[in-house]
Amino acid sequence: MGEGEGPPRDRATDAPGAGGESGGRRRIGRSAGVALATLSTVVGLATGVITLGDEIFPGGGGEGDEAAVVGGPANGTGYREAVGAVCDAVNEDDEARADQDRDTDRRLDRATTFGAQRDALVDGNHAITTRTSATLARFAQLTPPRNAQILHQRAERRWQRTVERLRDEGTAFEDAQTTADLKAALQRLGGAAPGAEADRRAWRDALTTLGGDACELEPPVDPATLTLPPSP
Repeated sequence: MGEGEGPPRDRATDAPGAGGESGGRRRIGRSAGVALATLSTVVGLATGVITLGDEIFPGGGGEGDEAAVVGGPANGTGYREAVGAVCDAVNEDDEARADQDRDTDRRLDRATTFGAQRDALVDGNHAITTRTSATLARFAQLTPPRNAQILHQRAERRWQRTVERLRDEGTAFEDAQTTADLKAALQRLGGAAPGAEADRRAWRDALTTLGGDACELEPPVDPATLTLPPSP
């Protein structure tokens, strides 16, 4: 070491990243990078959990989900209120069906020919099917909020099956050639047919859930058991 020269510099201290201002910044940058990466991972996991939870438990899965399921606008009006109006129409349909069944039963009692019997059943079925189809179409036109879409679609499918049974029954009445054919159609496709009651109960229960307090369904009116007199 010559005169005036200081002590030898430590190369390890001078090495980039080993110390000093530049080295300190690099160490902080690495630490920050690790922290940001960890935060990104946590946020990503949280987002995934939230997304998954939203798919499994619409509305968040917490208290008050029932309101979330049936809330939201539809066609410019509150969805629940719109469903409530459909429930009112269902009540009216039930009353009309009871009246129609009584009228059909009276016509059957007075029928003196096979043609009169068939006409009574065809006319009664047509009136009931027309009303039920119109009310279903009214429900199908509603736009449910996202969290109510699955239940809305299930209700629509089960209700459609009810309408299809009515249409099949009407077709069977029209195609009947004898009183025995009419009786067979009543037994096979009437309200007591397998699955008929389960479908009706399912879509009515769905309406009650979707409409909440706005849906006030009256107890269902069971389809009348129409009795055909002996063959004319």
